[in-house]
Amino acid sequence: MNQKKSFQKFAPLAALVLSASLVGTAYAQAPAAPAPSGKVVLKVGNEQFTQEDLDFLVGSLSPQAQRSLSTQGRRGLGDQFAMMIILEQQAISQHLDASPDFVRRLAYQKRQLLAQAEYEELVKKTTVSEEETSQYYASHPAEFNEMQLREVIIRKRAADSKEGDPGLTADEAKARAEAIRKALTGATDIKKVREDYQVPDVVIIDGEPRTVRQNSLRPEMEKAASQLKDGELSENFDVPQAIVFFQMLGRRRAELKDVTTEIGNTLRQEKIEAVLADLRKKSNVWMDEQYFAPPAGAAAETSGETPSQQ
Repeated sequence: MNQKKSFQKFAPLAALVLSASLVGTAYAQAPAAPAPSGKVVLKVGNEQFTQEDLDFLVGSLSPQAQRSLSTQGRRGLGDQFAMMIILEQQAISQHLDASPDFVRRLAYQKRQLLAQAEYEELVKKTTVSEEETSQYYASHPAEFNEMQLREVIIRKRAADSKEGDPGLTADEAKARAEAIRKALTGATDIKKVREDYQVPDVVIIDGEPRTVRQNSLRPEMEKAASQLKDGELSENFDVPQAIVFFQMLGRRRAELKDVTTEIGNTLRQEKIEAVLADLRKKSNVWMDEQYFAPPAGAAAETSGETPSQQ
């Protein structure tokens, strides 16, 4: 068996080991455990594992892994878990559990698990009342202002692209943008406009209005949108790889019932961060500035979902 195939064979085992380590059973050499009280479903040497043990392990796996178990069954999981226990027993017989590196990693893992447990407890204790939610909504009127926009995107072909690559040339994109603008001006049948001008993956015209929260667009687009009346079109924005413009279809303020969860999450996170900041202040944290200095030339990363939000 070559190295690649060998790695692929044991990759699931490695994933299971990581998942099991996240379950949080702290390791320590101790006298033999008492006989399990639940139904035994697996034995490895002198060790026995109950249905509750394996159910707990399953619950610690990722949603994707759990879906896989629901279709493929648990036999593979049992085989992998048994192999993990066999390797663990072998490691103990070789006293690998006493190595400085293992002890250090185990201590670090314990810290992670305890920190996670404390954070989860903090989240559980942190509540947001209806009154707090209503007060936040009332005191942040602009935060929930929304615009109904129809966005039009005409993708441009890169200058060094090959024949057949998706997109239009710069001149073709400008011409197509102007044609669509004329069609949208006074048009009442958006379906007809889309049928006439939309090209899959090249020209995209929103059929339904897109709800955009205020201050979520690029600054120049946000400024243009703020000056539009209902039905008016923005100027063309020549952004990397596309020409973008939009049509204002209306403005509104999101209702409290539609943003209650969002406000609750915001306030809950603010409370948690305040508690964490207080804990940090009281803990008298010190850092060596030279050791923790940022790398030279470090730059902030940016991202966006659409050209108008990048």
